[in-house]
Amino acid sequence: MLDELTTRAKSEYVLNTSTGWVLGALGQHDEAFEHFERAIDAREPLVACADCPPFDPVRRDPRFKALLGRMNFPNQSIARTLGDPQS
Repeated sequence: MLDELTTRAKSEYVLNTSTGWVLGALGQHDEAFEHFERAIDAREPLVACADCPPFDPVRRDPRFKALLGRMNFPNQSIARTLGDPQS
């Protein structure tokens, strides 16, 4: 799937969020977060779905909380997304 996205990106726009999700699932978290940062910069709508299952592989990474903060998620929403039982 990553090869397909990479190939498609040479001739058409591919959402950075989608590429980040695939990279995260493959355990390539550094590269995934690079794509998530680009997604935020490009204002891609899918990146706002912070509680979507494709984010599960990177959800416990401290950079994920930073991404949510960068998107101006309210603190209570961030806590819920990260699975904080006190929220």
